[in-house]
Amino acid sequence: MVPRILLLENAKENAAPIVSHLEQLDWQVDFVQDGIDALVLGLTKHFDTALLDLDIMDIDPLRLVQHLHQHSASLQIIGMSHFTSSDDLQRVMNAGAAHLLAKPLSLSQLAPLLPPPIRVAPSHLASPKNIVPKFQADSLH
Repeated sequence: MVPRILLLENAKENAAPIVSHLEQLDWQVDFVQDGIDALVLGLTKHFDTALLDLDIMDIDPLRLVQHLHQHSASLQIIGMSHFTSSDDLQRVMNAGAAHLLAKPLSLSQLAPLLPPPIRVAPSHLASPKNIVPKFQADSLH
């Protein structure tokens, strides 16, 4: 199973190296440029991680983080911003983010925060001998 990441970055030129780096790490990247699109995508698809540019204008970034966190408590949210004071960090963490990174983003800062892609060995895949048989309704009688 390939892990999925939602990338919100309002500047396409800043997103290109991030997308390339994440794809090299075997992540499937869904890239959007505004907060409304990130919210819609985050509420309608499953993501393992959301990497969110918090310097957006079309939606309150803290509300975006809150909504995504409330929708999926297992979603790891990583914020990125030009504003990373201790007060900013506290507000973002209170909203539900796990981390806040300074922009411009250093890819060397990002990689250790991402869980490694899960690789399933072929021997662990379902085969006829290890598939659980269907429950028999007759066993209830």
